[in-house]
Amino acid sequence: MIKKFDFFTRKFAYLWLRAVEKFVNLIVYCYSVLFKKKKKSEIKKIAAFWYNPPDIIGSDLRMGYWKKYFVEDGFIYDNFYLNSIKEITKNIDQGTWTSRYFYFSKCLLRRLPQVLKAHKYDCIWIDRGIIPLYPRKKAFIENRLKRVVSKLVVDTTDGGDFEANPELMEDTLKQADEITVGYKYLKEFYSDRFKVTQIFWTIPTENYIIKEDYNISDVPVIGWMGSPANFEHVLKILPQLQALRKEKNFIFRYVCRKNFNKELVGLDCEHYYFGDDYYKIIAGFDIGISPFLEVNLRTKGKISMKHQEFLLMGIPQVCSDVSISEFVVENEHVLIAKAQEEWKEKLFKLMDDYYLRITLGTNSKILFQNYYLYEKQYENLKIILLHL
Repeated sequence: MIKKFDFFTRKFAYLWLRAVEKFVNLIVYCYSVLFKKKKKSEIKKIAAFWYNPPDIIGSDLRMGYWKKYFVEDGFIYDNFYLNSIKEITKNIDQGTWTSRYFYFSKCLLRRLPQVLKAHKYDCIWIDRGIIPLYPRKKAFIENRLKRVVSKLVVDTTDGGDFEANPELMEDTLKQADEITVGYKYLKEFYSDRFKVTQIFWTIPTENYIIKEDYNISDVPVIGWMGSPANFEHVLKILPQLQALRKEKNFIFRYVCRKNFNKELVGLDCEHYYFGDDYYKIIAGFDIGISPFLEVNLRTKGKISMKHQEFLLMGIPQVCSDVSISEFVVENEHVLIAKAQEEWKEKLFKLMDDYYLRITLGTNSKILFQNYYLYEKQYENLKIILLHL
């Protein structure tokens, strides 16, 4: 019934959204005039504004997890986040345009009280943009916020940020004193017009179960984890997985917010939702896969989280030649399937070769320790956020 009337109700919802945006912008404008910083001061207090809600696994990794390092160093570091994955799924992923417009309005109104605290900090670090999800035209709020602090830094760790809304992303980055990126390709992409520093995407290691035994007992487990949107890349190599299954028995185990078992015809599947048992589930993978079958800014401008998790745990993996660490070497750290038809061959090889699994797994763990620990990146980040 709701979808039936969406054509009419979305018009009202859109008008409400625009009214809310104008109201929020007016409040922020007045706030920025009232609390305009007369001169830049030494940076002792940092506010981190997240884009993703806190109940997405890994949402705290890019910005939130640094808090303990800064606090131990004598700084104030506060995290600001909002929304929940349940709301996003209901209103954005599965919702009508009416629900999306109303939800964008909620994002604006929920962020406003947090924005009005910005003057209490010396530096604000913003993930992608200050208003999550809402595809604004201009970075008006970011423009006003930089007037009330000594330094504004914007972080972008996915080429999809720019690809989805280049006008907004370009305008947002223009407001920043500095930009942080996670990956080499994005640094190269933005460096001609912005001041950019690469801070590698870091992952805390304490919850992960590190692989030590590379024997495969009984039925091998090929594993994947990620979002429903990224599962489309798994479906693109489904013919290769089906062909492999005819020659070798294996279980395909995956962790995702959506069950795709009906689409995975011919495979023995085990589907799990993200939960407290996440780390135990992925520790049971014998081989990990990280397929990205499209080469574009979105896939070139990031490292897949699952790819890094496999490196961390020492799980032998087959991956595409995009969305992977710039430091991996084929046959030393991973096997790379550069074409769709290579997936069966690479997986077969890895399932069949015990010593290759040991080599890849052992070297992967060393590579991760060398580049992707918080302790290794903290000093670089501290310079960016604190230096005037």
